[in-house]
Amino acid sequence: MQNENPSPSSNIITLILCIAIIAVGVFYFIRRNDAITITNTLTATSTTTIAPTEVIPATTTETVATSGLIIVSDHTQICGLQIESPKPNSKITFPLTVTGTIDNTKATEGCRWTMFEGQAGIAQLYVDNAGLGWDPVGQVFIVAAEDWMTTKTKFKTTIEFNNKGVGFKSGTKFRIRFTEEDPSGMNKTQVVDLPVELQ
Repeated sequence: MQNENPSPSSNIITLILCIAIIAVGVFYFIRRNDAITITNTLTATSTTTIAPTEVIPATTTETVATSGLIIVSDHTQICGLQIESPKPNSKITFPLTVTGTIDNTKATEGCRWTMFEGQAGIAQLYVDNAGLGWDPVGQVFIVAAEDWMTTKTKFKTTIEFNNKGVGFKSGTKFRIRFTEEDPSGMNKTQVVDLPVELQ
């Protein structure tokens, strides 16, 4: 019987392929399992880590930071974005028109909300899941900027939701989540939650 030893070049090729497969697996695992760190702004020392598939806990004020994501809940203003209507905790019906101002006059100081191609991000409705967290409902809506080429402009979006098929009761708590979209990917994405209540 003849002893066949693989050549050194085939060993190197096999080693390179194994390393490439492992690197792709590690990259996929890291991207898939990015965790969200929640820091309560009332007690800055309190942090919790949750998996991306979990819902964000229903607390009064929180800042959520993850690889490129900042969420400020229960506020109508974040650096660069101010929601003017409706006011927080207003009783609302659908369709609901939300208006506000985008002010990037302090963008050089890091205070900005990204606008691109007439769009100032997206908005989505979230519902309180019996105090267990916030679940998205309905579709995602584009937030339209009046003049996205200027540093200060008005924005508007209309949130439509057909409650007849779902049957949420009067007093059901919702959040409208505004998410900044930065096509450059160079800045942390900002998110603002506006708390409202079904009339």
